[in-house]
Amino acid sequence: MGAENYLPPWFSVAPMMDWTDNHYRTLAQLISKHAWLYTEMLAAETIVYQKDNLTFSPMSFNSTGTSSAPPLTIARCRDRFLAYSPEQHPIVLQIGGNNLENLAKATELANAYHYDEINFNCGCPSPKVAGHGCFGARLMLDPKFVGEAMSVIAANTDVPVSVKCRIGVDDHDSYNELCKVFKLMATYLS
Repeated sequence: MGAENYLPPWFSVAPMMDWTDNHYRTLAQLISKHAWLYTEMLAAETIVYQKDNLTFSPMSFNSTGTSSAPPLTIARCRDRFLAYSPEQHPIVLQIGGNNLENLAKATELANAYHYDEINFNCGCPSPKVAGHGCFGARLMLDPKFVGEAMSVIAANTDVPVSVKCRIGVDDHDSYNELCKVFKLMATYLS
């Protein structure tokens, strides 16, 4: 199921870490029934290595004062990041990363959640993401890797794949340079 099933008209907001969560997506759907929804950007490693990336652990206590929270399991952690409301369609999972093996594993794990599309992040300018040269906007400077990553993602899913990118990075921001980056990316797609 691709975008053509939902167009026109459509409404979309770029995925943003710590913002485009389940509640935000619900709000977007209230604004427009034609909302094309995105998850917040998830690092492939977050999907693959859940327990190390879990940011909360809901706890409740019974009358004896002992924890009655369910045990922390990989499935429960994965759901924290990948689960969404059944009404939230179309929905796009946005992943980021710089390790082809983890991108492949993350894509495989995400298949069970039936996203409508998978988007690879090459546009996040956040110092937390791009500032360390890890992924996000910095990948615009490595079109070979982006082409390889898109091939790996596409090979591990049956849904459409796309790229979020910037017009340019640092001093590489002319139209000609953008076209050059896209042509190079395409040569590395398998």
